[in-house]
Amino acid sequence: FKAEYGTTLVTGFARIHGHPVGIIANNGVLFGESAVKGAHFIELCDKRVTPLLFLQNISGFMVGRDYEAGGIAKHGAKMVTAVAC
Repeated sequence: FKAEYGTTLVTGFARIHGHPVGIIANNGVLFGESAVKGAHFIELCDKRVTPLLFLQNISGFMVGRDYEAGGIAKHGAKMVTAVAC
């Protein structure tokens, strides 16, 4: 996953005691592109049957007219749905 895309969400793969895991960590509030990045990463881990490790200290999704017009609600829902499934 691109380091320069959705920079407020860091994703990557690691091994803990030899077991593969997907790691998701926030770096501030989530924007639309961060939520899309997270949703895609979660779906990939689900397809690979890879457990996820969440490292979060999140204040939520970015709010405001511009961000709402940019689809933050839609993209945020994609990420929440990916976690729920």
